[in-house]
Amino acid sequence: MAKKRQPLIPGRPYQDEAFRVILRRLFFLWARQQGKSYELARQSFNQMMKTPGRLVTFISASVVLGAELLRKDAALWQTMIAKMRTIATAREMQLTTSVDEILDDLDALMDMFEHSKLEVRLWHDRTTCSRTRVIAPNPDTAVSWTADIFGDEIGRWPNCQDVLEAIVPFMRSNPDLIMRLATTPPPDDKHYTFELFQPPAGLVFPVNPKGNFYRSDSRIMVHRVDIDDG
Repeated sequence: MAKKRQPLIPGRPYQDEAFRVILRRLFFLWARQQGKSYELARQSFNQMMKTPGRLVTFISASVVLGAELLRKDAALWQTMIAKMRTIATAREMQLTTSVDEILDDLDALMDMFEHSKLEVRLWHDRTTCSRTRVIAPNPDTAVSWTADIFGDEIGRWPNCQDVLEAIVPFMRSNPDLIMRLATTPPPDDKHYTFELFQPPAGLVFPVNPKGNFYRSDSRIMVHRVDIDDG
């Protein structure tokens, strides 16, 4: 039997279950405060570790949704960067960021985050690095995103349909790229993602600490974690 992939940074049972999925495209429909942003950041680091020169585009709704979410995500990146750096050092790699000088200043980090200037670089040697860049969900700049796509709180993205449609062409043209998109159930049932995540009629979800997988009516594989699972 093949050995399960174990994440370098441990997570909760449902996070580790999501980490092990080898599908190119997976959506996380998780209840609030269950660690969506943490899991996306963890998987972006995994992508950087696996392939020298890898680029991950991390699209964050918090950049356009105000100070509360922005502060939460900035604080998460403080924690994640520290963990990433510890692991990189143990593996004789170097991790640098565009915000190293202000990493301990949360307000300054929020400002850099808001202006899409947060970038994490993992140096495999003196000349080769992998990168994760954190940006706002803007369909007008999507043509420059050719990379793995990690999207946080997509149920709150403005112009979500436009952004996702802009991503499809380069995802199709490069089968090596993966997509991980996460959200709580969208607060507006008219939001584009509301229909994307609809499960087949009558589907029952037992309480499961690893979450439940299903294929939505839109043929999208979804990992569902509700408050009882979490």
